[in-house]
Amino acid sequence: MKYIKTLLVLSFAAILLSWLPPNNAFAHGGRDVNDFNFVIGFASEPAYEGIINAIELKITGKPSQKDTHSDGHGHDHHSHGHSDIDVNAHGGIFASELLSAGDKFSTTIAKDINNVEIPYHDHMNHDITGTIKVSDEGDLGEVKVMIHETSLMPSDIHVQPGATIIWTNYSKGLHAITSGVMDSGQTEKQPISGLSETLKAELIHVSSKSSVILNLNEDSDNPGRYTSPFIPTSPGVYEIRVYGTIDGTEIDETFISMGGGGDFDDIVPPTSIQFPQKLTSDREITGAITEATEISQLALIRSNTLNTWVMISLVIGGIGIAVSCLSLGLQFRKK
Repeated sequence: MKYIKTLLVLSFAAILLSWLPPNNAFAHGGRDVNDFNFVIGFASEPAYEGIINAIELKITGKPSQKDTHSDGHGHDHHSHGHSDIDVNAHGGIFASELLSAGDKFSTTIAKDINNVEIPYHDHMNHDITGTIKVSDEGDLGEVKVMIHETSLMPSDIHVQPGATIIWTNYSKGLHAITSGVMDSGQTEKQPISGLSETLKAELIHVSSKSSVILNLNEDSDNPGRYTSPFIPTSPGVYEIRVYGTIDGTEIDETFISMGGGGDFDDIVPPTSIQFPQKLTSDREITGAITEATEISQLALIRSNTLNTWVMISLVIGGIGIAVSCLSLGLQFRKK
């Protein structure tokens, strides 16, 4: 009966979570895995203990890097030796790696690129766009651009040939700054569907080393978005391991929450959102009951031990009295 109730709760949770829109302003972790990009975290963040939540995983194709040769420090090394380069070509001048919160990417405009306007966009969010006007009247040196959740600041800049542009990700999401216009026919950014049968998630509570295997259910309204509902019963650092196959490619990746050095939220106690009274969690009540039970058991053991010694003392005392009486009786007989 208990199993049936649990199954019904999780089934209802899966339906409820499938209605939730994808969270676009979240603290999620992300990385490239072979030819794919994973973005993972909890569906509702901040993530509270005792409140229904879900693992949320988004899988897309990796942004095209075929024209980029990165040195691993966010700098690209395109050759700009042709003044007739197509500024509208997707990634024709620059294309960053995926930028997590705080990451930077820079590119230097070649000396032979002049009197042009270079459009660019965020490959992870096509609504984020900007332009780089290049002419001798523009700014020289370093020009800085801030990346926010849904915008660039400034979005349009004016620089001279030889200027270096530095983008910094001030948001919690992932971004990929790419020159040119987005080609709607490209497939590398498309969501990867149909993985519910080939991928699974293992949720791990780090401090207790408790873990559970969860199925990943694809959101029918948002292809490439997978969720798996659960109710966190302990706060702290969590790991999410995703394993299985994608198109025959073996996948085994582990992501960790912020307390362990990762990018997505830890599970936290719900006291900050409780009103008007702060409630004691089931975990705290269970802990208090367990502690009280252990104390009472220890007291009982000590009590039983004390009773045993009392009985032994009484027996020894009784034997002593009997021996004394016998000794006195023998002395009276001798007299």
